[in-house]
Parts: sequence; C-alpha cells; structure tokens
Amino acid sequence: MRISARLSAVGGYPFDELDRLREARCAAGADVIDFGVGDPVEPTPDLVVEAAASGLQRHRCAGYPPY
Repeated sequence: MRISARLSAVGGYPFDELDRLREARCAAGADVIDFGVGDPVEPTPDLVVEAAASGLQRHRCAGYPPY
C-alpha cells in the first residue's frame, strides 16, 4: 500500500515526537519534567463544574450570530 502525497504531507503527531525527545533525554540521564498528554486521575473540582454549568445556563453562547 502506498500513502498519498497529501497524507504524507500531514506530518506526525506532535506529542509522539515530544515523547521520543523526552525518552532520549531521560536515557541520557537528564531529569525531565513531563508536561505531556495525560489522563486525569482526580475528578474535576466542583468549583469548575459549577462555573461551567452556570455559564451554559446563561445561554449567552447559544443561537446564531447577528450577521
């Protein structure tokens, strides 16, 4: 199977490249702080959930623009 030129031009996933760079630095002995993609293990704080719900209930972001 051949990959099309258009698909080849898209490039790689940026976080995949960051993972490779992090692994290389760690292998070289660097102390790396990883701020990459993660999976939250803690629930969203109630304050954040309530603020999001309040914003949605105000209905300011719904509807069509005037133009």
